[in-house]
Amino acid sequence: WEKLTKPEAVEQSWKMQQEVINKQRDRFKFEFKMKHKDGHWVDILSRAEAVFDDSGKAIRIVGTHVDISERQRSAKELEKSELLFRKMIEHMPDGVAIYQPIENSNDFIFLEVNKHAEIITNTTNKELIGCTLLQKFPNMINSPLLKALLKVRETGESLYLPPFYYKDKEREGWRENNIYKLPSGEIVAIFTDVTEVFQISEK
Repeated sequence: WEKLTKPEAVEQSWKMQQEVINKQRDRFKFEFKMKHKDGHWVDILSRAEAVFDDSGKAIRIVGTHVDISERQRSAKELEKSELLFRKMIEHMPDGVAIYQPIENSNDFIFLEVNKHAEIITNTTNKELIGCTLLQKFPNMINSPLLKALLKVRETGESLYLPPFYYKDKEREGWRENNIYKLPSGEIVAIFTDVTEVFQISEK
């Protein structure tokens, strides 16, 4: 196997095996690349531990090698998809907020907001991330938005929320929302400030 593995990985593997033999660690878990018989490189996950005799001497190393190439490719594709998703969100002309529902509670934690969301809500990313909707906007307690978020969380169905009026000490205006539930459970609200539209219609 040493001839099929890169030298630095061989060195690291032997080092970890010696630590197991010398009882400096119980077991080891190590990822490295090994050359396939067809010539391409395969991602391997190696797990191993030592077997000792009654005197405490290591008599063998027992372990497994698992081909994790597909898992690694999937992880890279997911990372790429998430990066594209984040770029798309950041450049959207509307506000975007991604929420994590709080279990057994009628509230939602901000996971991410884009620049337009900061402008519309007169806040910053740092102010919102990790806080809940009601912590930052307590007047939302009886708003259509909270009810809509709860409904989407429960049903999983997308929902259009017509413009509603919100006001507190730092902001006010009409907001229009489209709300979705991601397969992973997070709730996404894409919202627009339509205050100017209502002001024009009232003139």
